[in-house]
Amino acid sequence: MNYKKFVFTNLLICLFSITNALKSQGLQFDNNIYDFGDFEESSIPEDHEFWFTNIGSTPLVIKSVAASCGCTTPHWSADTVKPGARGQVKASYDSKNRVGDFNKSIEVFYNDGKDRSQSLTIKGNVIMPKKVVPIQALLDYGNFTLDRMVYENKNLLDNKIDTFKLRFFNSGNVPIEASLKYALPSYMWLSAKSIKVGPQESAIFEVYVDGSKIERYGLGQQGLTFESSHVVNRELSAEIKWIRKQYFPKMSARKLKKQPHLQLSTTLIDFGKYDDGLIKTDTLTLKNTGKKDLVFHEILPLCHCIILRYPKSVLKPGEEMKMIVSFNPGGKFGSYTQPFWILCNDPQNPDTYVYVKNELPPRDKNCLSCPPKYKDK
Repeated sequence: MNYKKFVFTNLLICLFSITNALKSQGLQFDNNIYDFGDFEESSIPEDHEFWFTNIGSTPLVIKSVAASCGCTTPHWSADTVKPGARGQVKASYDSKNRVGDFNKSIEVFYNDGKDRSQSLTIKGNVIMPKKVVPIQALLDYGNFTLDRMVYENKNLLDNKIDTFKLRFFNSGNVPIEASLKYALPSYMWLSAKSIKVGPQESAIFEVYVDGSKIERYGLGQQGLTFESSHVVNRELSAEIKWIRKQYFPKMSARKLKKQPHLQLSTTLIDFGKYDDGLIKTDTLTLKNTGKKDLVFHEILPLCHCIILRYPKSVLKPGEEMKMIVSFNPGGKFGSYTQPFWILCNDPQNPDTYVYVKNELPPRDKNCLSCPPKYKDK
């Protein structure tokens, strides 16, 4: 009997530990995936609210919500959520000129004692409206457009060729032909010299980008201009954007120890609450604790309000450097958090965000950094 009691007691302790561990990860969504199903293309975005509960024992802070595509706009109800309280993340999908299937991800970054994140997904199928209203009265030529102006890939590896699919729409009653006007760099080419789109039809034109032939890592872009036979829309422009990253093969633990390793003194620079309207400055330490040179491919603020100064782009094993991080509050107000991005050759940590947080005055006469039009008279 004593042995059975001992086993039962240990099982209860294990279950209690597992329950507490689950509770420590405080953000729990009712659902992580939402399917809009079939809906007609419209200039009015489709919305869905993902509701969540803080099931932990400490308040959690939502740092940011990032969408995988500019067609998806996230909003959230509050930055700080108390234990047991509920909140929401709203996803808005812009279907205008985006006919076809879509599957987009949204990453919610939060802190409940530790920096964590959760992924949300929206998907669906945008169909052509039953009745197409022409944008302009262009006789029988209708309109000739691209499905979007910007095409992005945030994970272009240096050993891969990526394909961007451009869709042309012809709403007129005559066929339209389009071809590239200017030459492309050596790492880009097209699926064909020209494309012909029939009346009331659409067609896909493929653009290939060879990640192994691009010289630099990080952000890159290339503009495209197409000449067409349309009587009014004689030129169509688009932009290809990418983030080129280093490819890392699978490595054993032994090999990983021989690689470079980035160590940061912090991933959150909190300037706290202030109302003097002055630029704030702090220091971040970056150290290479690995066995090979640590190369910084890109260090990029995602807001012009963040200013970075650092002396080196390569750190030897055991070497460190100080980065001066400044925040300009001009025109900002309220709780304001923005990241900067570090892209390097650390196979375990190639893509890192450091957040800069500020508690600025509200948009009123006490906000020294706000534009004059927002101040009370």
